[in-house]
Amino acid sequence: MKKLLSKYLEIYALVTAIACGVILIRRENMSKSRKWAALLLFISCIHAWDESKWSGGYFDLILNKLGIKGKIPDDLAYTALTDSALAASVIPCIIDKAPFKYLSAGMGFFECVTHTAGIKLYDVDTVPGIYTAWLWAALAAISLVKNK
Repeated sequence: MKKLLSKYLEIYALVTAIACGVILIRRENMSKSRKWAALLLFISCIHAWDESKWSGGYFDLILNKLGIKGKIPDDLAYTALTDSALAASVIPCIIDKAPFKYLSAGMGFFECVTHTAGIKLYDVDTVPGIYTAWLWAALAAISLVKNK
């Protein structure tokens, strides 16, 4: 199980590719909200790679700040804490009803706030994942305006 959990980002990317592929294939029959959900899913996948693979990783900063770095396996902790982003981004691709269609947009706003707060929290100029978090939030705002 630990070996599977260590492949979280690869699984996330595979789920993203499948969901976005289905949306592209069936795009004529898909609602606007599902198309936006696919785009936000794609951005959430890029964000997950950005915050975990470059510059040390935002997740590592959080574990250190909370004082639990090394107390639980990083792969398990990362997977447990970030499954919400995957669920929030995949469910709107499957279920096209409120409140589900707002999940990925809400997650984008949440990520933007947490990463922006991370700059103040760590007294740094930038944190891993902040630019993709801002992009996710901007696209989430546009999606909410376009999907009234």
